[in-house]
Amino acid sequence: MSDSYTTSSFYTLNRRYMRSEDCSVIMYGGGGEHVMLNFDQCTETLAMLDYRVTQKTSFRHGAATSKETKMYELIMAQLSDILVHWRKAVADPAHYRSNKVDPGICIHTLDIDMCEGLDTLKALEDKADEMGIPNYTRLLVPFFQSEPCKCTLCAPSIGRRRWFWQCAQKYFATLPPTIFERMFSGLRVDAENAL
Repeated sequence: MSDSYTTSSFYTLNRRYMRSEDCSVIMYGGGGEHVMLNFDQCTETLAMLDYRVTQKTSFRHGAATSKETKMYELIMAQLSDILVHWRKAVADPAHYRSNKVDPGICIHTLDIDMCEGLDTLKALEDKADEMGIPNYTRLLVPFFQSEPCKCTLCAPSIGRRRWFWQCAQKYFATLPPTIFERMFSGLRVDAENAL
């Protein structure tokens, strides 16, 4: 983890998503395989993807590259959608802070939207890897540590596991059941295993 951030300066949504207090950084992943995403770097990546798609579509290419171009376009559209939500948080971080009752917890549906967007982006990047698209560089690349990660995402205490699950039920009970399950089933399992 970067020297400028500790997991205590992040708000947690679930076992795979945390957002920094200033909204500029998202930790995505879990199980010791974090991806640290910076808003400015993701914005630059979107511009680079747009340039590549423009380059590919401005010349005649054979059928073999059309799937590659479509995949670039899908990844670009997904990243763009994530950045629309993220830009709102970066523009007004005070609005998207945790509350005093449950400090350190994401309580905004904007975080649900960004986590779902990152889940979709990961699936698209996995597909791009399967396709073997030349010159494609993944955005979601985990950083590895020599020691097992002990952050609140990877190794929450038993008490925090229960608390995360209680907060998910408290703040997001009105989500459609399928979305709630997709977002928080890991927390439910953690809480049940902590009993």
